[in-house]
Amino acid sequence: MAGRSDTKTDPPFFVFAAVRPESEVEINLALLLLFEGAGFNDVAAGTDLTRYQQKTIAAKQVYVGTLDMLTQDTHQRGRAFLYQNDEYMFVVVTDDDAWAADAIGQLP
Repeated sequence: MAGRSDTKTDPPFFVFAAVRPESEVEINLALLLLFEGAGFNDVAAGTDLTRYQQKTIAAKQVYVGTLDMLTQDTHQRGRAFLYQNDEYMFVVVTDDDAWAADAIGQLP
């Protein structure tokens, strides 16, 4: 997990990551932990990809959530950007699209 170092000048962002398990049971547990950690108000609803807008960001397929999906506070505010590959699952949380693109672009 990474976040901003100066709450007065840096846009708030966090990157949550988990190794992508192979079994469905393990994937569901990893998602539960990821989404709870990221502050989703309703974890079950957070796993419903129809609630997201699919976008290509930094040449990667990303699902972009809405502000109301997450708890908003001083250190974390914004939308969830979900990205996964065969090995990892990521949730980037930010209210700055440029920071999201930069973070996602650096992910494997």
